[in-house]
Amino acid sequence: MRRVHERDNNRMLSWVNGSDIQPPRACDRCHAVKERCEWIPNVKQCERCLRLQHVCETVRPKGRPGRKPGVRGKRVSPVVRPARPARRISSGSIEDDCLSSSLWAGHRMQRNGRIAMVPRSVPGLEFGDLLTDEQHLVRRFLFHSRVLDVFSVNTSFGETARRQVIPQMLLSRATFLDGLLACAISWVGDIDSDQTNPSHLAACYRHASSAIAMLTSLQVENFDTMIDCLMLGALVSTFAVRLRLYDIQAICRRTLGLIEPIYTVSDPARPELRVFLTCLIFWEIRASIFSCAIPTLRFRPPPEPYADRHVGFCGTLLPLFYDICKVGHGVAHCETDNAINLKELDAIEQSCCQWQPIVPEDLNTRFSAVELAHMICQAQTMRAAALLVIHRLKYPFGVNDGPAQVLSTSILSQIEMTFNVTKQPVRCTDLPLLVACIELKEEAGRQKWFSNIATFAGFSPQFREHLRKALRSYWVAIDTSDKISWDKLVTSSFPFLRKTS
Repeated sequence: MRRVHERDNNRMLSWVNGSDIQPPRACDRCHAVKERCEWIPNVKQCERCLRLQHVCETVRPKGRPGRKPGVRGKRVSPVVRPARPARRISSGSIEDDCLSSSLWAGHRMQRNGRIAMVPRSVPGLEFGDLLTDEQHLVRRFLFHSRVLDVFSVNTSFGETARRQVIPQMLLSRATFLDGLLACAISWVGDIDSDQTNPSHLAACYRHASSAIAMLTSLQVENFDTMIDCLMLGALVSTFAVRLRLYDIQAICRRTLGLIEPIYTVSDPARPELRVFLTCLIFWEIRASIFSCAIPTLRFRPPPEPYADRHVGFCGTLLPLFYDICKVGHGVAHCETDNAINLKELDAIEQSCCQWQPIVPEDLNTRFSAVELAHMICQAQTMRAAALLVIHRLKYPFGVNDGPAQVLSTSILSQIEMTFNVTKQPVRCTDLPLLVACIELKEEAGRQKWFSNIATFAGFSPQFREHLRKALRSYWVAIDTSDKISWDKLVTSSFPFLRKTS
């Protein structure tokens, strides 16, 4: 047993240090159906799960290697103690974790101007005096779940993000504990199943409420506390994507408002900003576009080219989306003259037409052909979505519909074609998908893409249903009006990613 623990701890150290370790056993799906599990180099999914679009995990309990011993091979302990039954928070069985009580020796982090060594002994991952089931959920969420991949345009970003996020959580575990538990219960605790225990759901909301209280009370005074605030806000918003979609705008606005004073004077090239900042900013942009609100922050792209976890090559497009939201707010609230709004929209439209993604030179070595195709698709559809929203801020639905139809068709065909070629849906393209589907007029096209939302809109089942409700509401409003402006459509119809005012 000691050798098994040493082997698992060595795997942990290799993972933390960034080296690639070939998974030592078949994933859970291939194991269950007794299929050969073939792993692809530099890809965190096996060939079968990648092809069939399954979540590829290896979280089942590990058995001892070799043939099971007979009676002669068994060792009887002189003192036999009855096992304590673990309290469960999931409807399924609690799974063992190969990373339990790991050794993090040698992993260093710089914080507050000093080198911080993660302790050699990390019992229970040092997340406080947690119940056994909570410890298993936290470990599964951090090390085995694909939640980070769900919010990334490519799976290649997942492990890099984990290597940055997990040590940060260990150093500030008191800050992140409730947010971490809320995420773990909501995403890997089967909280949305038909057999969900009400007490489990109550525990999830209790941890989320405590995390929000912690977020509200944070004092952001320097770069390190800004990163803590971003990570806690990201945890709370990740919980919200699963269970509280109407709170996303408020959560993002609160988080980004707290970091604004430090962010505006910080170096935008710091790598710590790349894990969660664009994700939170773009969530708020989504909500702001469909509420004609001004986002909290205008993103400052780093000077050097880079590929972002959430928005791929579109980092330099985010400031233009901010400007679109700002003009949309002015149009909806009549705060500026219409001629000024049109002039600003013309300038933003010209910038969008001239926009080209600035990509790093090492793309071909860092990403697979499929991943590159997905990021290119995301960039093309995001720019088209920006142009489509600009067009609708200029012209109501029912007026000058031709250019809008061209942009809509371009977005939907690009998303569908990339899926047909790569056999995988492009993540983080929900905004282009929604603004393009709003333009559909024929019933056949509407039915097709209403069904396709389940395939092409990622994140969570709750988010996909939320997207469908919004789309149905917009179609009803357009069909019952000869012409309706963008601001009237989005502010008087379904409250997308926000609470009703």
